Amino acid sequence: MSVTGIFVLPADVILTPAKEFSKDILEQMECEEGSYAISRPGLRSTAKMIDAATTALLKEFQTPKTIVQAVLNFSITQQCDPEEAIEGAYPLLKNMISARFLVPLGSEESKKIVSTLQPGTMFGNYEVVRVIQVLEDTELYQVQDASGRIAALKMIRPGDHLEMAGSLKREKAVLQHLKGPVFPTLLEAGMYQDREYLFLEWVSGVHAHIAAKEYRKLPFIESRRKLLSLSCNILEAYSCLHQQKVIHGDVHEKNLLVESDGSVKILDYGLARSEILNHLGEPPRGGMGEYLEPEYAKARLENLRPPKASIAGEQYQLAVLLYYLFTGSHYLKFAVEKKEMRRQIAEDHTLPFFVQSAQPWPEVEAVLAKALHKDPSERFSSVAEFLEALKQVAVSEQQDEMPNRLEARTLLLDETLREVLKRAGTDGSLFQTGITSEPTCSLNFGAAGIAYFFYRLACLQNSPALLALADQWASKAAHQAGNPNAFYSAPELIPEKVGLVSPYHTVSGVYCVQALISQAMGDMVSLQHALNDFVQVSLQPCENLDLTLGKSSTLLACSQLLDVLPDNDLIDPQPLLKLGDCTLQSIWAEIDTLPPIQQATELSFSGIAHGWAGILYATMRWCQSANRTFPSSLVDRLEELAGCAEVFGRGVRWKRKLGSRRSDDYTAGWCNGSTGFVFLWTYAYEMLNAEKYLTLAQKAAWNAWEDTERMADLCCGYTGRAYSLLNVYKYTGDKEWVYRARELANRAANVIQTYAFTKDSLYKGEIGVALLAADLSKPEMACMPFFEREKRG
Repeated sequence: MSVTGIFVLPADVILTPAKEFSKDILEQMECEEGSYAISRPGLRSTAKMIDAATTALLKEFQTPKTIVQAVLNFSITQQCDPEEAIEGAYPLLKNMISARFLVPLGSEESKKIVSTLQPGTMFGNYEVVRVIQVLEDTELYQVQDASGRIAALKMIRPGDHLEMAGSLKREKAVLQHLKGPVFPTLLEAGMYQDREYLFLEWVSGVHAHIAAKEYRKLPFIESRRKLLSLSCNILEAYSCLHQQKVIHGDVHEKNLLVESDGSVKILDYGLARSEILNHLGEPPRGGMGEYLEPEYAKARLENLRPPKASIAGEQYQLAVLLYYLFTGSHYLKFAVEKKEMRRQIAEDHTLPFFVQSAQPWPEVEAVLAKALHKDPSERFSSVAEFLEALKQVAVSEQQDEMPNRLEARTLLLDETLREVLKRAGTDGSLFQTGITSEPTCSLNFGAAGIAYFFYRLACLQNSPALLALADQWASKAAHQAGNPNAFYSAPELIPEKVGLVSPYHTVSGVYCVQALISQAMGDMVSLQHALNDFVQVSLQPCENLDLTLGKSSTLLACSQLLDVLPDNDLIDPQPLLKLGDCTLQSIWAEIDTLPPIQQATELSFSGIAHGWAGILYATMRWCQSANRTFPSSLVDRLEELAGCAEVFGRGVRWKRKLGSRRSDDYTAGWCNGSTGFVFLWTYAYEMLNAEKYLTLAQKAAWNAWEDTERMADLCCGYTGRAYSLLNVYKYTGDKEWVYRARELANRAANVIQTYAFTKDSLYKGEIGVALLAADLSKPEMACMPFFEREKRG
């Protein structure tokens, strides 16, 4: 290492204070107060913990310096002897240079590690859809050919990466040899600008630890069944691999993808070993430290050459993995220091489940203990035998006395409902003061939304008292409807933006809610008055087509009302029918002039609130409610929109704005994302009796479930997402969607106070979360507020 060379800390190096990590991570790291984690996106080396003094020294290199210059500056600021400082800093800086956290100025290593291909780029017969991962030596992309087939492109990065080039050649040969559904299919291989590449079958799934985390949150018996099934599927996959004379050589949770049906695929064969593929030579030993077998750890402790990857060693690694999936923790409390970690692997006994705060499971723990034996000869004779032993474990139908984790976590959700009922009830502070934040009366934000909340509770519980309370809130909204702040609030909620007819944002929504309540109360006179008022205000000019601000919102409201109208001589439905028919005709007169959805720049948004999905949904709703024939091009439009779906995780998603090249133009919310599409596709399935639409709905639901956005509300966040999962449950009968919906509801209750746009809003606040809490008690009757067809108790 030259002390005269100029070094720099690359701009993409990240220094994270240890205090920002969770308590569990801090305990595992055993770091000192004031420590930092240093990492760099794209490096294969893991983050390293450094103390405060080392951090201060490295920060000197945020501007280019020689080592001598940096250490002298450091010694001055730290008030220490320069000679002692440089003597102590030299080995540390040598380590940072070796790890590529500190690099020569102007070198290739100093540049940010970025992908060489961008979305939209053509690579052979494939178009790059998105960048999946970029490491220092490889790049991974999702690509699509002209027929719509999705594939994975794995290629070497520019530069001298001989080891990785050999790894890809090995992977190619191994995949050509392997046969079976647990291995990705090799589609094509070749060279591009002297760089190896592979096209592989795209696998829709999530990493094993993500699936296992979901399963651990399920009700007790269901959780155990799912975890056991996942573990058996993993062992079965590896047994199939070993039967074909291949050892994977790189067992860890991110090399296993779990698909929506629970099946698994093994990924990444760059370290695979096979004695029948002799031309490949012996692969290097690799793998993640926590997963390595005792034979390897002992050899490294004694400075001996590590043993070749073996079936017995891989069995041990699989047991390490399964332990982690069952408990969420590693089988030992690993030290940070590498030598001590290896000693632990070589000598320390496996921790019982209860030490990891996991429910004891003696039968599973006994099977894992045999596979985790320090002596390879004491393990199972094969992974197939390991699998058979695990298959013998039965899940008891008797639940343990330990409280169900899912039930225990609903306390805050239930408290949200109780608090809203207390606050908005006749003796509550909100009822006494009314809503004071603008807009005060709308369905989305104001008193009409609270009226709808009580109306739905009354329907769920057959409660005249709650229905009377709904009527009182509706009256509040109607009496204040003429106030300047009743429906608008600058700068976003103004007539120029939200229009004059939307039931979500104008007085038409107040009349809709009044009509719903009057019908439930059997008050036909009030119902007719409310219908007449709704029709009258909805006749105002509107150029917008979308479902929350435009003509489709009127069409949906007409459907909501027509669905509940009694067959009664006291009610005249003709004005409502005429409004709905004229609105539908007006919408489709414009829609039929537009090009295919993928090319329709005049209407480029895809989702429910402001795009194609909402228009198509409202159209189908009206046609069913009024017994009208679908527009002739509706099915074609559904097919065009379905064709815009992009595979992601276990599901699919849609760009918020079709044709956008932004890599982040996706959301999971009801308004602009996959949640809204769930409702569209289940309804299309119901109306057209086409199974493919139900499949598409479930894939959209997977994306709504898997997304990591932390918004809580009904419109954009957890609450709306939970309603979409309940919608899938109603069409499939699969109770796992109810469990997932409850989990999202719990998250909503936990964060709504922090993330609420306004607390007392149905669509943007706590009211929607409280209604979801009530709907979860009768999931078969649940409905997305003022959107889905209603069901009553």
